[in-house]
Amino acid sequence: MPLDNIERAIKRGTCALEGITYEEMTYEAYGPGGVAIIIEVLTDNKNRTAAEIRHILGKHGGHLGSRNSVAYMFSRIGKIVIDGTTYTEDQVLEAGLEAGLEDVQTIDEVIIASTSPSDVFDVKNALVEMNVIPESAEVTKEPENYIGLSEKEAHKALELLEILEDNEDVQAIHTNFEMQDE
Repeated sequence: MPLDNIERAIKRGTCALEGITYEEMTYEAYGPGGVAIIIEVLTDNKNRTAAEIRHILGKHGGHLGSRNSVAYMFSRIGKIVIDGTTYTEDQVLEAGLEAGLEDVQTIDEVIIASTSPSDVFDVKNALVEMNVIPESAEVTKEPENYIGLSEKEAHKALELLEILEDNEDVQAIHTNFEMQDE
């Protein structure tokens, strides 16, 4: 690949190309088994991106939904991930409660602290001040309810999600499915 193309790709990825305007867009879609999908993109060409997303969905058993056909199934939350082998839930609660921490749960030695979207970075900073160092902190979308998929449907849905993630304009994907034991 020519050096020019590599440099242009890097500039595009860092939004450093002159004269190009990037737009954030959100697509709502349904995938295999009726799974709800929210696709967040950052694009310099919304027509190209819409066509690419539509093509990927159509080829892999999904389709675009209308506005708010999927969004109502998700809530925006602040999510902070902490190593559960290094820290305890009590340490996290003590450090974050006054800053707006709402809930703490441990799953497979990972502590997940939940906050309102507006408090996520205040809680993260409060944790750091108490020497509880988070692995990540973000505002994300969590499904209100999960839809169970068979192994076959889940495989199709995962394949679709992987292909969507490979699209250079896709920034984040949120979905409401979980695999069920057959």
